[in-house]
Amino acid sequence: MDTVDPDGPGSVTGIRLDLSPSFSYFVADGFAVSIRGSVGGRFGDLYSGWDTTVGVALGVAYVFRLRVVLPYLGMSFGPSFIVPAGGDSISLLALSFGAGLLIPLSYHVAIDVGMQPTLAFGVNNFDGVRLTMPMGALGVRALF
Repeated sequence: MDTVDPDGPGSVTGIRLDLSPSFSYFVADGFAVSIRGSVGGRFGDLYSGWDTTVGVALGVAYVFRLRVVLPYLGMSFGPSFIVPAGGDSISLLALSFGAGLLIPLSYHVAIDVGMQPTLAFGVNNFDGVRLTMPMGALGVRALF
């Protein structure tokens, strides 16, 4: 039987903290445009020190009107920057696709359960493509 020793020589740990507020405006029935900012930090052995991430994105989404829940699909695009504690910053262009459910708590507030996979293409000091698949995304949306 295989076991994993978290204190073993091959183990690494890391913590990532992100804040990503957004503002959306419905331009037609169910169709919204949005702007999102993001700031975050990563630290621990997994990330080789402290990194700060900053980004902004413009997006579109469609919210389907059902009785109990509100499914949505969307996408966004924008620049992102990783500023490591030491070394050169990294510039990326990120393309995100979102899908999820809004579960209304009241007329103006809903729980957002969704997923937003992101493809990040290197622009400066980064070769290749990075795929991020955040699992279990949970948020709160206020609709006015």
